[in-house]
Amino acid sequence: MTRQQAIVADLLHACAHPAVAGAALFALSGPTIEKARVGAALRRQSIGSFVADEVDRFARAASAQDKARLARRMRGAPAPIAAGLEAILETS
Repeated sequence: MTRQQAIVADLLHACAHPAVAGAALFALSGPTIEKARVGAALRRQSIGSFVADEVDRFARAASAQDKARLARRMRGAPAPIAAGLEAILETS
């Protein structure tokens, strides 16, 4: 497993937990947080549960190409986990 694959795996594992996902939101952009709030409200979920569900959905459905795109988005970012989470939520 490459370093980048390990970082993607860490993101998918850690942010699949609602408490971790909710806390990670503080590192994201305002528009992404608002999108998560709206999505959570529509599903009648906490924002942490919504984000965790989106991460889990990505982890289950993503192809190798999707994960490679996610890794490229995270590569070189000052906060790779936040960059990856933002990328996942942009597609939700």
